[in-house]
Amino acid sequence: MKKSLLLVIAVSLMISCHFNTGVAWKLRDIEGYLAERPDSALTMLKKIQENELSSPWNRAKYALLSSMALDKNYIDTADDSLINIAVGYYKDKGTAKDRMLAYYYLGRVYQNGGNYTQAIIAFTNALDNAECVNDIFYKGLIYRGFADIYGLTFNRMEKLRYRQLEYDAFVKAGAARYADFAIKQLASSYTAINNFEKGGEYYNKAIEIAKEKMDTALLLESLQDYAHMLTVKESPEPQLAIDIYSYIVDTLKKPISLYDKAALANAYHQTGHNRIAQKTIDEITPYIGEDKTLLAIVALNEYDIAKDLGYYKDAARFLYKSTKIQDSLYYSALNNSITAAQRDYIKQQLEHEKYKARSSRTIAVLVIISLLLIASIIGYGFYRYIKKKNYEMSNNLSMLEDTRRLLLQNEQKMSGFSQKIGQLYRTKLELIGGICEKFYEHENIGKRQTFVYREVESVIDKLSADEESPLLEAILNEYKDGIVSKLKNDSELKFKHNDYLLLEYWFVGFSPTVMSLLLGKEIDVIYNMRSRIRAKIRNSNSQYKDLYMNSMINN
Repeated sequence: MKKSLLLVIAVSLMISCHFNTGVAWKLRDIEGYLAERPDSALTMLKKIQENELSSPWNRAKYALLSSMALDKNYIDTADDSLINIAVGYYKDKGTAKDRMLAYYYLGRVYQNGGNYTQAIIAFTNALDNAECVNDIFYKGLIYRGFADIYGLTFNRMEKLRYRQLEYDAFVKAGAARYADFAIKQLASSYTAINNFEKGGEYYNKAIEIAKEKMDTALLLESLQDYAHMLTVKESPEPQLAIDIYSYIVDTLKKPISLYDKAALANAYHQTGHNRIAQKTIDEITPYIGEDKTLLAIVALNEYDIAKDLGYYKDAARFLYKSTKIQDSLYYSALNNSITAAQRDYIKQQLEHEKYKARSSRTIAVLVIISLLLIASIIGYGFYRYIKKKNYEMSNNLSMLEDTRRLLLQNEQKMSGFSQKIGQLYRTKLELIGGICEKFYEHENIGKRQTFVYREVESVIDKLSADEESPLLEAILNEYKDGIVSKLKNDSELKFKHNDYLLLEYWFVGFSPTVMSLLLGKEIDVIYNMRSRIRAKIRNSNSQYKDLYMNSMINN
């Protein structure tokens, strides 16, 4: 009977291993041609059944490849449930390249959903791992992600900086087509900061490359953006813009977008053809929908036309409409930045509670397993070793009591730590609360701007004058094995003053957004500092390296 059972189990294991190996090979095969044939890869992935993905490796690889295939097929999704399977597996297992890919495509999902704070965090983690494997091409993609987000949040100088990094990376990686499109993006970035000379220079370069390589897609995008620039620069060239749009429609046989039609209407207005301009606007108005940016552009165009035609009452109404929409866009970006600190703080608290709950369950399971093990040993040897087993059980119970007592002491210690940290930084959170109160207290837009500006100035002054670092050091030294003293006296590691402050906040567990507020630096600067500091500690020969690395709470 036993032999039969063992034979059945062995056969089942052999079938299972063969089955899983087959799926693993299939996934590896798809991975090999996904970049060149993403449509075929997506089709093959859809044919894999869920019951075939029985191992964690298979599930993680399937989730990563599916996310990559969707992105490369221009299918945007904001649902992070699939890619998080890959992130959850690869953050502790797999290679640095696996982690890089998982975090990059997580960032793409967050970017699609408009969750720019989480997207930047994911892209930063991806960049960290791209540095480890020196994957220059994916560094270019990550820089492109950063640039896109900064553009959407009106941080135009940072957008330009990352566009340059994107272009340099693609050139170094030998990714010619990506580099060609990056030139067009550089032109757009220079236009956004009103450097029309550089913008025109890069647009002409992109157009020349597109014609030389007969790249219709690049040519179309470059011509459209260049024509738009011609209508907004200091000395507009509206007739040239009209000619370009005519070339696109009549020669290239390509339709132009609603944004391009709005720019075309502006060009007609600039050449004095206001009736044609208004007709063009009337054609696109029914299709605008809820696109606030396009609504603002069209309203501004209608203001210019009405003013030229002498319809001053209508002109005032269109100007007010355009200004109101633009204000709402800027306030949306501002609100996203302010509430990010609160959201990160709340999320950190929730994660802490979840961690405590998981720890309690784990301890309970360990205690139960230990007791069951002890009971089994006693039952097995009761009639022969009763006295010996009673002695062993007594020792084990004593060990459990010592363990319980130690856990209680650690819990009390962590409670005291959290309480002192909370007292120390409660005033910081009150400062953020003060900003929000001033923001919502004044309904009038002009007054609101004034009070928010003054409150932010006050916050910056208070944070810059922070003299509580010695108290924070004392708390960390007391509850974390003298970590700050060891760090500052460590001959293997030397940091600047701000680096030490960032490490203290990191040891406490503050999010990058809170670090940004406390140090008065941009969020991407904080991420760069963290990456640099972590790499320096990881590569050092310090005897306390493990203490430092383990204390860098992963947020």
